[in-house]
Amino acid sequence: MIYRISDQKTIAERIGWATSFTQRLQGLMFTKAFPQAYDGFMLTPCNSVHTLFMRYAIDVVFLDLLLVTVAIRANMQPWRISNIVKGATYALELPQGSSELFQIRLGDHLAMSNGSMTKI
Repeated sequence: MIYRISDQKTIAERIGWATSFTQRLQGLMFTKAFPQAYDGFMLTPCNSVHTLFMRYAIDVVFLDLLLVTVAIRANMQPWRISNIVKGATYALELPQGSSELFQIRLGDHLAMSNGSMTKI
């Protein structure tokens, strides 16, 4: 689960992870819609994303090593490549509109929790 520390607001409960080069390269490619198995998809290490071979827009929240939001790319359309985001270690891909729905802002400090384990 990923949540905002300041108000304990859950951003995504079910997270897919991409940690190898191949997993990060493929990401959500060739999917017709955001996978129902996930609320979010985390790529790490990652400071840039693409939406090549995708048929839908996504929101991307770039986070630094401490999970502080350093950039937001809302409504990233298919067949686009983001700029490199200086300081980003994670890229959290969310369904289109999620960054506004959850009012994610630059400087928000997020946390990851897995049962009793929390990464801050």
